Amino acid sequence: MSTEAPKQQLEDYLETYPETRYLEALIADMNGILRGKRVERDDFHKLFGKGMNLCASTTILDSRGDTFESIPYGVNDGDPDARGTAVPGSLAPVPWVSVPTGQVLIEMFNTDGTPYPRDPRNVLRRAMQPLNDMGLRPVLATELEFYLVEHDGQRFQPKMPRIPGSEIPQPGLQYAMMEDLYEVDDFLADLDALCVAQNIPAGAALSEFSPGQFEVNLHHVDDPVLACDHAVLLKRAVKAAAMKNSLGATFMAKPFEEISGSGMHIHISLLDTAGDNVFAGESRDGPFSELLRHAAGGLGALMAESMAIF
Repeated sequence: MSTEAPKQQLEDYLETYPETRYLEALIADMNGILRGKRVERDDFHKLFGKGMNLCASTTILDSRGDTFESIPYGVNDGDPDARGTAVPGSLAPVPWVSVPTGQVLIEMFNTDGTPYPRDPRNVLRRAMQPLNDMGLRPVLATELEFYLVEHDGQRFQPKMPRIPGSEIPQPGLQYAMMEDLYEVDDFLADLDALCVAQNIPAGAALSEFSPGQFEVNLHHVDDPVLACDHAVLLKRAVKAAAMKNSLGATFMAKPFEEISGSGMHIHISLLDTAGDNVFAGESRDGPFSELLRHAAGGLGALMAESMAIF
């Protein structure tokens, strides 16, 4: 992320894109869904200064956008506001809309200026604190699987690849078939252009096991919050590129009962203050450190509780 002062980032952006009329202020909720508001040009400066009001419940909605009666920030307490300010380095154009528009990620603060604890960025920062206290720095990247889909008049179906030389659908399990990528070349080219425009460090793409299922990899970064920013922005870009090609895209874990589900892989290393990977080494079980063995055991021990998230 850029270390340039936020106001200067806005000025530089508007110098590069002087025709910008709107700015989309975006924040990921607890389900990883980007929500936000569209801001008129006269109000751009608020996001890069003291902040702009938005509903504090924005980050704790369910996947259908509803609030919960059992917790604060909803109908029962009038849904009070928090303040959103721009995340440095996240300002980028939105190439797929017809009116010149930019986008910026925001993070939320209470009205007294303290970090809003229900902002997923702050939840992640709290989770990272034990590693920080141990002098460990995570380096990570995600891989996201998704389906490209089209509607047959009754329901959504995976975009089925065709048997070469025909219009006959090719069902069944396959993996890493280049011919399946050829069929969505226009989508992949559009996605690549969007990622370049929005500074999303996307890498390799491949066809997954099921028809219409794909995976896009992101490059490693040494900031978990930034890695998560990349993941949610990639999802948004995938859906925009699909829409441009008259398709839909879904990252649902199991959108189709009869074929493979989709997942998200998180690749992570832990570096010490010397920059060495503490997972590397030797242990009684193989060519990896005792710390990695304990980390794997900890994941297993927490698996049942983690199902509330996964």
